[in-house]
This record gives sequence, structure tokens and C-alpha cells, in this order.
Amino acid sequence: MLLVPLVTVVGGCSSAQSLTRADYRRTVDAICRSTTAAVAALPAPDPLHLDRMIRVGRRAYALQRDALRQIQALDAPTRDERRVAHWLDLVGRALDTSDASLLAQSRTDLIAAGRANAEGAALSSRADAVARALHLSPCATPMPPVSPPVAPPRPG
Repeated sequence: MLLVPLVTVVGGCSSAQSLTRADYRRTVDAICRSTTAAVAALPAPDPLHLDRMIRVGRRAYALQRDALRQIQALDAPTRDERRVAHWLDLVGRALDTSDASLLAQSRTDLIAAGRANAEGAALSSRADAVARALHLSPCATPMPPVSPPVAPPRPG
């Protein structure tokens, strides 16, 4: 089955007053829970129809990018800014691989999609480790391996 990975999103800094660690965690966790629920509510991709799978993947990707933007608008606690910036970089790069995977899938290039998914899984794993160090809840869902759409059995 071809699916875009769900990755943890967490944010950076702006010029506003930074949040306390507790407020930052609560806000990030709320955004993550909301995004996870929205992605889970998407229609189940149909492995027999690659175009439908890609549409669902693009919607999941858009929801994740939106969540990342929301969290980027938050101000991390001052003493965590560097680690949060590192996490933000990993998350952004993982989302970039989701986009690359979707593009490859739309071209039916399953080898490139598989490479993008593998890179995204590694980046997501690293992002999750940073999340744990920051005492934030990772909300990544492991992605399945890329495989070609399954053809229905022929009557016979």
C-alpha cells in the first residue's frame, strides 16, 4: 500500500514572548492530536486505485504542513529554542520526503517513492528522539513499505 507518512510536527521561534515549557507542550500536543484525528478521518486509500491513494496522501500531507505552520508560529521556551529548531528542521525535511514520495507515486515510480519513504522514516525517527528529549509526545505513524497497487483477481 502506498501512503504518505505521518510525522511529528513541532515548532520554532518568533519575536513574541516565549511560552512556558508546560504551555508549549500543551499547545503542541493539542495541535498534534487535532491533526492526527483529521488525518485518521480521511477516507481509507483504495490500493486498487493509485490516483485515489495519491489524493488521500496529498490531503494528509496538506494537513501536516498546516500543523507545522501552526506550531512554527509558537515561541518555544527560550532554553529549548535550539533543540526545537533542530526538531523543526527534521520535521520539515521529513515532510519534504512525503511530497517527493507522492510525486514519485503519481509518476508510478515506486522505486523513487520507496527511497523517499525510507528517508522520511529515518528523519521521522530522529525527530521522535528529539521530541522525547523535549518531553513532547511524538505523533508520527510509521509508514508502510511501498508496493505496487494490487490487481483484483481475474474471474476464471
